[in-house]
Amino acid sequence: MSGIMLKSSEAGTTLIDKSAPVHRYHQVKEVIRQQVRQRKLQPGRRIGSVMELAKSFQVSKATIAKATAELIDEGVLYSEVGKGTYVADPRDKRTYTICFVVHSADYITAPYFSQMIAGMGAVTEQNHYKLQFLTSERAVGALGGGSPYPAVKDRKWADGLIVMDNSFADEQLRRLAENRPIIVIGRRIAGANIACVRTNNKDGTREAISYLAGLGHRRIGLIIMSRKWQTEKEKVLSYQSTVRRLSLDAEPGLIVNRGLGTEGTKSALDALLALPDRPTAILASGDGLAFEAIHLLREKGLKVPEDISVMGFTGCLTGMVAGLPLTTMQLPIVEMGRTAADMLLALINEEKIADKDMVFTPKLVVRQSCGPRRR
Repeated sequence: MSGIMLKSSEAGTTLIDKSAPVHRYHQVKEVIRQQVRQRKLQPGRRIGSVMELAKSFQVSKATIAKATAELIDEGVLYSEVGKGTYVADPRDKRTYTICFVVHSADYITAPYFSQMIAGMGAVTEQNHYKLQFLTSERAVGALGGGSPYPAVKDRKWADGLIVMDNSFADEQLRRLAENRPIIVIGRRIAGANIACVRTNNKDGTREAISYLAGLGHRRIGLIIMSRKWQTEKEKVLSYQSTVRRLSLDAEPGLIVNRGLGTEGTKSALDALLALPDRPTAILASGDGLAFEAIHLLREKGLKVPEDISVMGFTGCLTGMVAGLPLTTMQLPIVEMGRTAADMLLALINEEKIADKDMVFTPKLVVRQSCGPRRR
């Protein structure tokens, strides 16, 4: 072991008094803390893995894990994934933690978010940072000066934030950016010097509608998540300008809002199918939304793409619906996550970023969920 200066096997005794009324993990903490104070353990020095420390202290791994976790929270130690636990430099006020802020904890397992997390995680691990998740509600609560983490309420709780939630108001994001670096994923904040990673929704939507028009579709439905979101507003505007330019049907009823309810996709799809002249193709603003639409269409006895074509956006789902690969506008989601993390770490290190507005344009991926319009 390369850290703790005294080994019980060498001294003929244990590092702690197991008969003492003080809990063993408290004793472990104090031994480590004293060696740090006495400079026997220098900043940056590895103190060993949980297994190594448990062997030296002759206690359980759970006891060591609890002791080191509290010392990490207190800023005495820090950990590096896959390497071990190290002594923190008291002059370095960083937490070596960044938070990924999402609307709800449920979102983390969604394909789009999980791919974004994979990209972020690769960067944070490489740079010895921890990536934690934070709900938007708790982030907003921290605006008042309190930390969402009671155990570290007296310390800065993150070196920076990556925010991915369309429901945040611009003013809230400006306030979050006052005291720490942040990166916003999805949109640019007007009038603010806040870095962002976003999608070229205008060009992506235009290419999608143009592709469907090239298959002979004149009535193309658009299902969006929320008319309030900037990302969806961009898609709607691009859809409207493209159908006008291509002289396609521009009936307002062809644009429907899914909303956030569990029955949202069904209601949106019913609205499109209830039109006197229903669309022959549908562009959904997300792959998950497209898959939901395909399932519902099949339940209604409609064939995809023979009766109606369905196209996705984002490319986060590469699977198939009952053997049907999805045509989509694909984004490099993992790369977007990596870019967001790289930009945030640069800001934390007070480095200049050449471009604070990183825009990724989706690429058309043709599969089997779209076909020529029946004549």
